[in-house]
Amino acid sequence: MTRNQEYLENISTTLANAPFFAAFDESNLQELSADATFINLAADKTLFREGDAADAVYFVLEGRLEVLQAGQTGKEIVVAEIWTGESFGEMQLLNGGKRTATIRTKEYCELLCISSEVIEKHLRKNPRALQLIGEISRQCFRENQLHHLLVKMLQLPAEDVLKRISSRGEWLHLKKGEQLLMRGETRESFYLVVSGHLQSLNQTASKQEDAAEEFFRGDFIGESAIITGETHDADIYAVRNSDLVKFPQSILQEIVVRFPEVMQRLSSLLIRRLSKIKFRKSTETNTVNIVLLPAHSGVPLAAFAKKLQAFLDDEQKTLHLNSSRLDEIFPNSPGIAQASGSDYQGIRLSNWLDEQETAQRFILFETDPFDSPWTEHCLERADHVLLVGERDMPVLPGELEKKYIPKENTVPAVRRSLIILHPENSPEPQGTRHLLAARNVDIHHHVRWGFKSDFARLGRILSGRAVGLVLSGGGARGLAHIGVIEALKDAGVQIDMIGGTSMGAIIAAQHAIGYDLDTLLKINHTAFNEIKPFKEYTFPILSLVRSRKLDKVAHYFCGDRNIEDLWINYFCVSSNLSDNEIAIHKQGPLGKMARASSSIPGVALPVLENGKLLVDGGFFNNLPCDIMRQFTSGPVIAVKIVGDSKLDFDESCREIPSPWQILWRRLNPFKSALKIPNILEIMMRTMMLGSTSKSRSTEKSADICLEVPVRQFGFMEFSALKKIVNTGYWYAKEQLEALDLTFR
Repeated sequence: MTRNQEYLENISTTLANAPFFAAFDESNLQELSADATFINLAADKTLFREGDAADAVYFVLEGRLEVLQAGQTGKEIVVAEIWTGESFGEMQLLNGGKRTATIRTKEYCELLCISSEVIEKHLRKNPRALQLIGEISRQCFRENQLHHLLVKMLQLPAEDVLKRISSRGEWLHLKKGEQLLMRGETRESFYLVVSGHLQSLNQTASKQEDAAEEFFRGDFIGESAIITGETHDADIYAVRNSDLVKFPQSILQEIVVRFPEVMQRLSSLLIRRLSKIKFRKSTETNTVNIVLLPAHSGVPLAAFAKKLQAFLDDEQKTLHLNSSRLDEIFPNSPGIAQASGSDYQGIRLSNWLDEQETAQRFILFETDPFDSPWTEHCLERADHVLLVGERDMPVLPGELEKKYIPKENTVPAVRRSLIILHPENSPEPQGTRHLLAARNVDIHHHVRWGFKSDFARLGRILSGRAVGLVLSGGGARGLAHIGVIEALKDAGVQIDMIGGTSMGAIIAAQHAIGYDLDTLLKINHTAFNEIKPFKEYTFPILSLVRSRKLDKVAHYFCGDRNIEDLWINYFCVSSNLSDNEIAIHKQGPLGKMARASSSIPGVALPVLENGKLLVDGGFFNNLPCDIMRQFTSGPVIAVKIVGDSKLDFDESCREIPSPWQILWRRLNPFKSALKIPNILEIMMRTMMLGSTSKSRSTEKSADICLEVPVRQFGFMEFSALKKIVNTGYWYAKEQLEALDLTFR
């Protein structure tokens, strides 16, 4: 054996101890060693920078190096260290991508450099090595991500994180639908999500499972219980395949003892979490995989994705992928999109997609128009599925939809939205209820091709930036909502979703239809000051007024429109007297539902819908901000009409006067009228008592609550329309100018 051969054998034996090179047999390792080059670097020298081309794999023969990545402030921070006997650079090499970190020497280093061409040559000779290396690469990537996340969140030195935390975690891989935690369990461990998407589910009194909170990459699960000492209050499932690391409670205790500042950071995270409404967590900091699935043949998915991509986020960190685009990204691997997940190409694609999730804000996965391996890849990674169809789409679901969006609910369920595309000059939508009845979707959106505003609104909704406006009841005083809406427009606030109760439901419906200010003033004047629906008195068996004019006004406002056919999402609430519960109206005749929401008991006739008696929603919820949270995880603005703080009663009265006494004082020119609340005011005050505490609770879930002072106007003073509107406008304008409206 020559000296060179002996040296090569020693090198190959050393390489065999590294996980990446362990996949090669002895002869391959010797050939790799022979083709390798040696690099000597002094301390504090940069080998390559983040973003450089991945053109080689390195092995550390001697020395120590640092791994640096850009932190939240843009400054590079150390996220890991590489020691003698370890390799690096293999993940990006296999994925054909760019370097995801900067590598700098910590001390004098001697490295072995093996080029990508040499690695590929030997991999082609050893198919088994291809698959094994792909699996090793994936795990190395996960471990690097774990270390990076911990350093970033805990803000501790990389060496301490590596020695005291990362190495003591237990890796868990959950498949879609698998349960991580069960409610009631004691909390002896906490978890960090390294990849994937999980969801907690709470069981309500009606025994229905409701989504409570979502967890994405970089989120802790269970750390709050260790701090508070409570048990799990929800079941937690994997929405899609997810990787987590489980840490024992003792680690957190040790960290806090050694690094007390960590407790403050964890407490801040806990406070922010508890302060959020537990429905859908904002996607502001999480990578979200949005899958576009055609509802029928011929849907222009690529064109839709391109337009949507421009409105998803301001930083343009959105990647659009389809099978054709992947062939362009991987020119040496044609057909990689259709590769099986178990072969090398499939593993390579999976690893590359994992890497993209750490670099992008959104990934738009455009499926094939038919069932295929790529379509399956997309749906396996879905955080949100957009079922995209056109205005005249078939009512019944197609084969793709039947397979990937079954009619039966699953636990947990990926969020599903129906997108209905309309031509630019399209009339108002019709027949949406038939499409919804045949499908299992959470929400739907109408989008017109030529309207940038429609795509911008959809982008805000998907990115957790959609503004929801909630309007309270308040009788004639609720006309102030018109002025508030106008002030919001002037402030540049885009209203993406709207809902309300009673008069708030009526004004919200008018805005959702699209009426401008002049039209709003005109139709409300006509309705309340000319038609005068509250002046049509009847024999008071069921109500004080008949329903004929009320129904006429509802139709005058809304026509024959249905809620689900509106261009923007709308809801209103009423009180279901038959079942003693709140009724939330997201579909159905718009005018009828708005009238039900504003039918003051005893004053107006109840509305009968599907055998249920519906009256004013103010009984249960006069400010339904909590219901708006079911529509959006973005900012919620509540508008609360503030009326009389107390019910005035004439101080001269020692007992309640008779109706004849009240009438006589009104007719007597020498006496002032008694300050006595009328029947309507008494009914309204009685009704509002039940929802006062609920309103106080729900308004806490709003990001902004505008309390419009209109005490100077009477509850039925519709004749003061313009004054009330102006009061709402100037109050809101002053308040909005003092606020930092960062969501505009």
